[in-house]
Amino acid sequence: MLESKLHLSKPARDIARERERETEMDSQRCRRVVLVSCPFQGHINPMLQLGTILSSKGFSITIVHTQLNSPKPSKHPEFDFQPIPEGLSKQEIACGNLVDIILALNERCRIPFQKRLIQMMLQQESHDEITCIIYDDLMYFSEEVANRLNIPSIVLRTSSVASLLSRLAILQLKDEGYIPFPDAMSQDQVPDFRTLRFKDLPICEFGTPKNFYQLLAHVCDIKTSSAVIWNTMDCLEESLLAEQQLKQFPIPIFTIGPMHKFAPACSSSLLKEDSSCIEWLDKQDPNSVLYISLGKWIESLPEGFMETVRERGCIVKWAPQRDVLAHPSVGGFWTHCGWNSTLETISEGVPMICRPCFADQMVNARFVSHVWRIGLQLENQLERNEIERAVRRLMVDEEGEEMRKRAEDLKEKVEACFKRGGSSYNSLTKFRALRIYEREPKSRSLVQSVEDYRIYEIVPEKAQEDWPHKVPDVSSSSYNSFSAINQAHQFQFQSPLCIRNMALIPGFLGKQRSSMFDPFTSFDLWDPFKDFRFPSSSSIISGENSAFVNTRTDWQETPEAHVFKADLPGLKKEEVKVEIEDDRVRNVEKEDKNDTWHRVERSSGKFLRRFRLPDNAKMDQVKASMENGVLTVTVPKEEMKKPDVKAIKISG
Repeated sequence: MLESKLHLSKPARDIARERERETEMDSQRCRRVVLVSCPFQGHINPMLQLGTILSSKGFSITIVHTQLNSPKPSKHPEFDFQPIPEGLSKQEIACGNLVDIILALNERCRIPFQKRLIQMMLQQESHDEITCIIYDDLMYFSEEVANRLNIPSIVLRTSSVASLLSRLAILQLKDEGYIPFPDAMSQDQVPDFRTLRFKDLPICEFGTPKNFYQLLAHVCDIKTSSAVIWNTMDCLEESLLAEQQLKQFPIPIFTIGPMHKFAPACSSSLLKEDSSCIEWLDKQDPNSVLYISLGKWIESLPEGFMETVRERGCIVKWAPQRDVLAHPSVGGFWTHCGWNSTLETISEGVPMICRPCFADQMVNARFVSHVWRIGLQLENQLERNEIERAVRRLMVDEEGEEMRKRAEDLKEKVEACFKRGGSSYNSLTKFRALRIYEREPKSRSLVQSVEDYRIYEIVPEKAQEDWPHKVPDVSSSSYNSFSAINQAHQFQFQSPLCIRNMALIPGFLGKQRSSMFDPFTSFDLWDPFKDFRFPSSSSIISGENSAFVNTRTDWQETPEAHVFKADLPGLKKEEVKVEIEDDRVRNVEKEDKNDTWHRVERSSGKFLRRFRLPDNAKMDQVKASMENGVLTVTVPKEEMKKPDVKAIKISG
């Protein structure tokens, strides 16, 4: 008998053992991700699917949701569901003005979300810290809260890349005076996005134009978010993704679509699905059935219609759509072209009849019919003869067979994307590798800083008495480190620096009590970092061979002075400039010598940190010293003049 043995060299053995240790540590580490969903079915679906995907990869999932259209926790026992009030009245919901509803959600959910996060952070264990917040792009208030709490945030785009580019086009056309456009221009091609006509632009007619453009600007802006997750595939929108990155900040984009294929067992329907239609489909010939989805319109069908149809069709209130589309008897789909339905249909190789109603449905229908050419679009008034012609074109004629063949070819490309080695599979793997989930050892985390406030959270009156005598001074920079690998480059991302605990809680609990410094209000605290935010990812990433130098800075206040300490490892004092501008701003800057480097793996290049000096700073006595790579700047304070106190006699 021959025996085969594998002999590893010492370095290879070490590498193998190191990987085993990393795998073991990774399995023991509990990485909690908070997902913020938007309370509409088309947005709930991909968010819960994403939660299922991340849960299967070892993440702990918390779903923060509104009480409006609340998902059913019983369908996802592996998730932690945290409701927050949205404060919408029945009248506001019943009006159906989606623009105003979404604007109201972002205005009214921000404070409840902040309080919920703080509560979670106070209760969490060290091994179960919140590592990032992933939010639906319509729930953009989440980014502001995450930024204040120094938690990395990631955007989930639940619509197509084409839809985002069309929104950006609307904002640009408005600025250039093209919008509103006359009816005569409706068939004209959109400048710089010639696939679309003006009539295809997702211009919403709900509410006022001012509110619509305000919402559009918020949704398009990634703000300080560190990455984007997109429910799409490279085989559908690769060129559009490249265009999007040119038009917006080049932060990492992870195309993890179609998400329903990564999470096939995920059930997120707000309505009960009627599976009786599957039994009826089993009796039909292959490709002989046209599936028609009218949403809730079934309630307005004329009396006697269902009796007239009888066995020629099957009508249910809410069908299990993915099962229906995957059934071999289904040969076409009449759809409004919402993005979820479009992805589900493409994934099963089913051609479409498109009848879009509003928003991104217009864009999706255009791409289905004129770019991917796997369907046809009904644009005129619906008449009996036109509907019959459309059904015959798709289900009977040669034109429909050609669409079906293209749909099958596209289905194969989609399957290649989410299988091992495909673009979506690899994108999910890269997302898991984000270093956002690890903290630096031996440094206090933001969560631990929050715990210092537990006494003040519970007994605010006691806190007000004790605060002037007990001011914890804890620097926390461990949350600032976030890096990702994208397009074979390694980038470094930074969240805003939290210098002191006392700058953390204030704005969230409101209720300013007095001019005395109060831990529950941030408005009385002079902050040298205010107005000079720590650089976001957009300002860090560069196509050149340079890297951002992470200058970690501590700020300490003594009775005599403000003291700043900045880590500048490897630099000499001759390479650093400390300047004071006329407006009392201190700059710490490293000059770039413009040397030519053929490979850069260490921090290099030019950097600048700015701090605003307090009003009582002695400008002519500022001193700077540098020792062992640490720059110390001391800003003496002028002696505060004690107020004259005059006793007032009380008569009576």
